Amino acid sequence: MPQMSVRSIEDVLMSRRPSFTAEEWIELLEAQLRSMKPHLKHMVLEPLNNVAVLRYNPTMEDPHYLQTKSVSDQASSSVLHDALRMLGHGVSTNALTFVGNRDTREQVVPIGEHGVCRLLCILRNGKLALVEVTFLVRRHAERGYMEDCTSINVLPTTFKDILELMSLEPQELLSWMHEIISDFCADREDLLRVARELKEESDLLQRLCSYVPSHRVE
Repeated sequence: MPQMSVRSIEDVLMSRRPSFTAEEWIELLEAQLRSMKPHLKHMVLEPLNNVAVLRYNPTMEDPHYLQTKSVSDQASSSVLHDALRMLGHGVSTNALTFVGNRDTREQVVPIGEHGVCRLLCILRNGKLALVEVTFLVRRHAERGYMEDCTSINVLPTTFKDILELMSLEPQELLSWMHEIISDFCADREDLLRVARELKEESDLLQRLCSYVPSHRVE
């Protein structure tokens, strides 16, 4: 397959066709990520070990109701730290995280069996990483359901591989990225509003001081 040139979002959208090819959907995702990359240093990225990916239900009275918990134990955090460092992505384990099949995978994995939950991560430097959390299901108390992390695998990835591995439509990831950008925009607007209020207060003080003779404080 020939190498495709890098195109902007506008280039793809201006093709004016009723549908996009699989390659063009990938181009749109990559173009959106490129536009986000310079701003990632200002965005709030969540620690990966705080992301709720594992499920539990204390009683299983309603087997369709599963709460979630994070991979927050010290050993798992250390694995994430070391894996990202080996990938050359730095030592930060913070990322923008898309949780894949937490809700769409088999609702309840049989007791004593293993399952996998996959996460797409956009790291601070704009790289993509696939995090695979393998868990073992055990009985919680007498009748409950608990997924316990047994291993974590972190791999470099691409949008093409993510769409296949996590059985996603491109629109799902574009909508996720749009939500992140919208939240970032709202945060920046709030920050600008506060900065303007601070400047208006300072401007007023500056004007008032201009009418008052200077006086050395001893």
